[in-house]
Amino acid sequence: MLKYIHHTNLELLLWSEPCSEHTAADNLLWLREVIDADISFGNMTPDIGIFTHLDENFRGMAWPEHEYVWGTNKVRKGIIANLPPGTWTVNRYDVIKKQKTMLTKQAKVGFEFDAPDSRAVLFHFRKNNEGE
Repeated sequence: MLKYIHHTNLELLLWSEPCSEHTAADNLLWLREVIDADISFGNMTPDIGIFTHLDENFRGMAWPEHEYVWGTNKVRKGIIANLPPGTWTVNRYDVIKKQKTMLTKQAKVGFEFDAPDSRAVLFHFRKNNEGE
């Protein structure tokens, strides 16, 4: 593709690359794949009521007694998940790094954790089946 630049009455003809997809496109695709594979968004409604010590801008969804997910772009220490009875698996998804980290398979009521310094992180809590 040709691109013309006009500068002080001198036109330069430059070759440039054709427009390409946004640099975040692969991160968004990764997030979509995470949601499709791991998170039951279709059963969720907006709710972060089981969590304490969140920033006012954190947003989340809940399928009460089954799954909870919320996202942030801010560091926060000492977040508490007041989980319902049972054990829970907790995963953290860093969308920028495209990295999944299992925090625990044995979270219970009062589970404390920190939100890292990242521009886009999701936390997912899924209740374990009996025997897990």
